[in-house]
Amino acid sequence: MTAAQVIIIVSLLARMYSVDPALMDCIVQRESNYATGAVNGVHVGLVQWNPDTRAWLAEKAADDPAWLHGGIGEGPVQDVALAAWAVGRGYGSHWSTYAICQP
Repeated sequence: MTAAQVIIIVSLLARMYSVDPALMDCIVQRESNYATGAVNGVHVGLVQWNPDTRAWLAEKAADDPAWLHGGIGEGPVQDVALAAWAVGRGYGSHWSTYAICQP
């Protein structure tokens, strides 16, 4: 997936979950520089998920009627969708870049 494709996906998913697209773009850019295969210790992917945090938030999202993506699989689109949902539900502080990216 190219950086341009990632930027488009981030914008679309942010809008789906009523999150400022510029905020989500900033988080993704700072966390991974749009690299789907980014790894930093245990943190992986576009939004640098800690696997435990991802699993915890995926469980919460699955119980939320506002979650629009059914079963939460693996992959860059699912990772960004879950992050957008999480930011929209008040879990943005789980990313160190969240405060920096606030408008």
